[in-house]
Amino acid sequence: MYRTSIFAVLLMLAAGTAFAVTDSYLEDFSGRNPGVTIDGQDHWAVTQGGDDNAIVDDQTTPDGTGRSLRITDASPTVIAGRPADYGGVSPTWVSYNVMAASGNKQRSVPASGIAAVTFDYTGKILASNGASWADTGLTYETGQWYTVTMKLDFSTHKYDLYVSLYNDPDVQFVPVKSGLQFIDTSVNKLSGYYFYGAYSSSGRANSYADDISISYIYRLEFINTPQVLVQNEVSGPITVQLQDADSAPQTALDDYTLELKSSSAGGKFSLRKDPWVNVTQVTIPKYSQGVTFYYKDSAVGRPMLSAAEYPEIGWLEALQQQRVMQRVAHFTVSSTTPQAAGEDFKLTVTAKDEDGEVNLDYSGTVMLEADYILPASGTKQLSKQEASGFSRGVLELAVNYPDAGVIAVTVRDKDDTELSGTSGSIEFLPSYFTMAAQGPQVAGRNFNISIEAKNLAGQLTPNYKGDMRLAPVFVSPASADGASFSPGTISGELFSAGKATLPVNYNRWGTIKVRAEDSHYPNKSVESPNIKFNAAALKVTPPEPPSGRDFFYIGEVIPVEIAVNDAAGIPIPNFTGPVSITASSNLNLPASYGFEPRDGGKHTFAVSAKATGKYTVKAREAQANLSAESSQFEVRNATIVVIDTVSPIGTAEVLIQLVDDQGRVITTENNLEILIKLVEGLDNLSASSMSTVTPVRFINGQIRIPVSDTEAEEVGIVPQTELGLKVKSGKVTFGRIAKSGIGTLMWREIKEKKEKR
Repeated sequence: MYRTSIFAVLLMLAAGTAFAVTDSYLEDFSGRNPGVTIDGQDHWAVTQGGDDNAIVDDQTTPDGTGRSLRITDASPTVIAGRPADYGGVSPTWVSYNVMAASGNKQRSVPASGIAAVTFDYTGKILASNGASWADTGLTYETGQWYTVTMKLDFSTHKYDLYVSLYNDPDVQFVPVKSGLQFIDTSVNKLSGYYFYGAYSSSGRANSYADDISISYIYRLEFINTPQVLVQNEVSGPITVQLQDADSAPQTALDDYTLELKSSSAGGKFSLRKDPWVNVTQVTIPKYSQGVTFYYKDSAVGRPMLSAAEYPEIGWLEALQQQRVMQRVAHFTVSSTTPQAAGEDFKLTVTAKDEDGEVNLDYSGTVMLEADYILPASGTKQLSKQEASGFSRGVLELAVNYPDAGVIAVTVRDKDDTELSGTSGSIEFLPSYFTMAAQGPQVAGRNFNISIEAKNLAGQLTPNYKGDMRLAPVFVSPASADGASFSPGTISGELFSAGKATLPVNYNRWGTIKVRAEDSHYPNKSVESPNIKFNAAALKVTPPEPPSGRDFFYIGEVIPVEIAVNDAAGIPIPNFTGPVSITASSNLNLPASYGFEPRDGGKHTFAVSAKATGKYTVKAREAQANLSAESSQFEVRNATIVVIDTVSPIGTAEVLIQLVDDQGRVITTENNLEILIKLVEGLDNLSASSMSTVTPVRFINGQIRIPVSDTEAEEVGIVPQTELGLKVKSGKVTFGRIAKSGIGTLMWREIKEKKEKR
């Protein structure tokens, strides 16, 4: 008995159904009953060892509270894991706390999966790098909790590893090993994690795991529009959100501390607007997605605000530039947001006196200008450059701005430009979009789409920089599971002068409209005309004959697969069109087949040939003018021959051979099975053989079967097969003295003796 490696976590992947990762996952065992096996709970499974060797424990945890998973020292070593489809977003963070036992034998790197970490019997912490172990340079102590974190990148199929003492985390978040190779570089989804336990013949020790988390946090992001602030006045709410690489919000698995900074020395932060309390750090609470705070600045300028995790744990910090205007008492400018480019909106200008009260007597003329915020420059101007007509100190204007983006409106007195006021941020969206996308197209192959953002007058809006999501609008068929575009989002950075052109591909068959919508304002959208997406290719695949031969027999089932593929050579799951088939009538294939949703883009026909020969199967899909032909496969005949024999009453061995048309034994046959039928000379069931009910298989083209009989007679041996093979029956003659010598059947008739009178 020997000891396996002390403790390891293996991140295993398997091909699965499509899965869209939406949020984080945490297993801290706190909601589970102590002393109970983890097997069968919430997808957990113990795949090796006894169920009672993987137990929820409430005695040993990293911080002395809650519960953990105890993996008992046992033989065979315990394997406990939670297989589930966690998705393939990059980066994916996998973290857990572990207290490992100690062993005396190294475990091999798993043959499959993504990554593995082992607390080795040598006292070292090792990590998989492809098929071999890499030394992290770290050692461990039994009885001590460690935090292990992996950063998985499914685009490069590599990962970074971070390891630290649980109660003494590293000040700087630096990997102990980076660029480690996946064990299997073909996998693109995380579909399970597994803990391997330990065993020792010389000592007993348990391993513990806790706080297992899988998350996809990539960045911190300000999700509100940049604001124009007034010097020393409190901003509107500012929210920082956790996001993955696709900008989807993520849930915090712990309380995360953020450090807030401003490039302005006069910048201050507070969690509340009133009462104001200066803070430099805020917390995103566990199970929330962000935090909201307020900002004010005593200095005029364009301060850059930042929010970063503290201590560092590998996220991109949030950055956003604000604008702080000088305090002006003469005008306030207000409007609502968002607005549409080129459409009139209401702007209200109010004249204020030095005490901040409305100056009812003001009746001057003001100049209006656009103050660019996002982007920070532009060429378009407001429809009104000059306005008058104040009534009791208030001027209401119908104004429009012909571009997209975020601006503020600055109003200045025409005669005294020092008298001014600026509105808050106003976001302008395109009035509408147009899209150019031509069909027909091929499923899975790139094609160009072009989107133009326009104002009400039909002019391009050069400052539009919004992200747009792509989605199919189904025409025929009415739905398609897993339908998607790649890329699924048009980045706002691709828009130049109000237009974006990019290659995309669609992964399903049928007719759709392409819908593009602003990520923040889905009602701002556009749809293309109907576009037909055809298949890229057909493929006809006959199977390989059974091992040992390169042909099929007459009557043998030959599965012929016809697949309708996309540009990547993958069957199109929702293809439901007809495919015509050309093949010899001896194969009994239909002339046409209409694919069904359950086929998933490929259908297998179970054919069998009625005659010998060499065959091919051709398929054609007329809509896309596609055709394909299988490789040639041969069908031959064979004869099952029973060799006659003689035997004393009892058990005889019967030789059955499979021969070709030239009478030669087909010595390569090791797969074909038959039954036999017995035909007795005296039909009284005295003859028997197990081969009448249990199939027997040819070995090197021959079968030897025992046949028994309790009386002298001829017994016919008739092979039984579902194939269309020839059969030459034979017989066993029971009752001869031997296989040579006297061959007369011996019997006597018993007559009733007459009674003497």
